[in-house]
Amino acid sequence: MTKDGAITEESVIGRFQKSMNASVQVSLVNWQGADFVDIREVIPGDQGFTFTKKGVRFKADLVGELRKLLEQVSM
Repeated sequence: MTKDGAITEESVIGRFQKSMNASVQVSLVNWQGADFVDIREVIPGDQGFTFTKKGVRFKADLVGELRKLLEQVSM
């Protein structure tokens, strides 16, 4: 986990393919002394992945609330 809010390969939890040209990446970051989860669309670039503005970053202690909501999704 980084200390400045930057996302590095070490802070990435994982990725899944969203489309032929884009993936969704989940990362843990530390910014201003607080832990955050960053869920963001990324596209392949010259040096790994390039971030898009499509995404969300929220405090890590809210993961439980997100998990409760996602459990309500039925497919």
